[in-house]
Amino acid sequence: MNKQKIKNQRKKNRIKKNQRKKNRIKKNQRKKNRIKKNQIKKNRIKKNQIKKNRIKKNRIKKNRINHLRNNQVVF
Repeated sequence: MNKQKIKNQRKKNRIKKNQRKKNRIKKNQRKKNRIKKNQIKKNRIKKNQIKKNRIKKNRIKKNRINHLRNNQVVF
């Protein structure tokens, strides 16, 4: 009986150990996914910022040209 108990205990311990290992792997996976998602988000924000800046710059340029045109300044 005692041997059987020990055997069962070992089995339980092994199962618990494997469970912990799986959980750790899942946790790391979630962490990686979160980091990746944040990276993508950052890149998108950066891209949008660049786009906005370009549009802004073009608008200012256009306004300047129109202003000069309207005031009959010859380039």
